[in-house]
Amino acid sequence: MLCYAELSRRLVTDVAVVALTDPQLTADTPGADSIPAIAAQYLSAIRSRYSTPSAGWLLGGWSMGGSVAQEIARQLHEDGEHTALIVMLDSNDPTYITPIPGTPTQHETEVARRQLGALEAFLDIDLDIGETAWNEIANLDADTRSTVIAEKLRSRRLLGPRDDGRSRLEVFGRHLDALARHQPRLLSGSATETVLVRCTQLAPNNSGIGMGIDDTPAEHAADLGWSRHLAGPLTVVDADAHHYSILRPPALDTVVDQLDRALSRILPH
Repeated sequence: MLCYAELSRRLVTDVAVVALTDPQLTADTPGADSIPAIAAQYLSAIRSRYSTPSAGWLLGGWSMGGSVAQEIARQLHEDGEHTALIVMLDSNDPTYITPIPGTPTQHETEVARRQLGALEAFLDIDLDIGETAWNEIANLDADTRSTVIAEKLRSRRLLGPRDDGRSRLEVFGRHLDALARHQPRLLSGSATETVLVRCTQLAPNNSGIGMGIDDTPAEHAADLGWSRHLAGPLTVVDADAHHYSILRPPALDTVVDQLDRALSRILPH
């Protein structure tokens, strides 16, 4: 996952950063359609390559990745294995993720809008999907709409010449649906430390659908709803960023600093 590349380069602590992605994007293996099933799929991939660390597993992720990390840790605990650290980067309790309503066509169109909005905000670019432009795209037939969207992505070198983007859209939509259905279960391992880096700015795109500080109810905003799902210690650190800028400077400096601090406490010297 390229979103973690700069983070891994900046870490002072000598650890390998292993990023996982949905198998549909890299192979013919179907992806899972629930957070517990996605977590189990990722955990199987990790176990196939790595033995249990003596200091415990170190897990983390941005946005949905934090929710998946919490569920992986929960499954590990059920199997008698220890997770030493979970790092959540502006991940909120998925209870507040808003399901996408409407017909299959409306669902697909909204997924595409959110995907383009996420790319705009994460890369700080303009894909020309303002209200007027998007309404024109949304009224196209499915094949033409897919072609127009693919052309927008290719114009920014975000899509290869042989990739129509459909697989990426399917994965993005499947993940959104999985988050909207997910009800986190308690991670009862009291020795697992969690560090939550919480953004303090509202996101320029996709705000109002249940992510980060944007949409978490005020009574749970301090920890984005996670303390009730974690038996171990939870540290919350604010970052002067929005949901999509947390993994680029200057907010990335806060993330790296907190991650290095946590790793120095946990790993043997």
